[in-house]
Amino acid sequence: MGDKRKSGHRYPEGQELKFSTLSGSELTAMHAKKERHYLVMEVPQQYDAFVDSRAFALAVESALRLTVSLADVPEPAMQRVTAPAQQARLAQLNQRIFSEAEWLTARDVSERAGLAASNPSAGPNRWKAKKRIFAVPVNGRDYYPAYALDEGSTPLPVIGQLLALFGERKTPWGMAVWLGSDNGWLGGRKPKDVLASEPDAVLAAAEQELQGPVHG
Repeated sequence: MGDKRKSGHRYPEGQELKFSTLSGSELTAMHAKKERHYLVMEVPQQYDAFVDSRAFALAVESALRLTVSLADVPEPAMQRVTAPAQQARLAQLNQRIFSEAEWLTARDVSERAGLAASNPSAGPNRWKAKKRIFAVPVNGRDYYPAYALDEGSTPLPVIGQLLALFGERKTPWGMAVWLGSDNGWLGGRKPKDVLASEPDAVLAAAEQELQGPVHG
């Protein structure tokens, strides 16, 4: 079935989107055209037993049609539509990451490390300035990840190496999310959980992310 956009930049005649579901044998027998692009989604062999195939197909088609229709929305309007939802999802993600680890104020870190009590923020702030550790801002206050500290409550060397490796590519919250999320290069483990025991593996996982997907 065709889908010609009714506003903005229209598809040329014969270039409309087409949706269909194919079995593996039908896909193999299909004559693909070099000038066309195809979106292929692999589903389990018995997915019909668990998912209403018609509803599934309609959901995918609806999502693609919505994407096409949004292409005609002016940029400022698009930002108004997407920004609140994106911000809400980001806030939920940050909240989850924060709740799944122990976070310390500069005073907490100083007390654990036995630093000078006269200015408890000086030591942790100096470490942060030298890119030995990072802190996430919450309600105007910096919080340091306890998992980034060794037994003496000083920064693990791997944290500084990660910060140098990612550079400006990740914000403090970006670092926290990466360290607190399941990582395929670590067998599904979270980097924060193996920082002390397997620092080389964590660095290798970071390098793999920076390299991006490798195509054979």
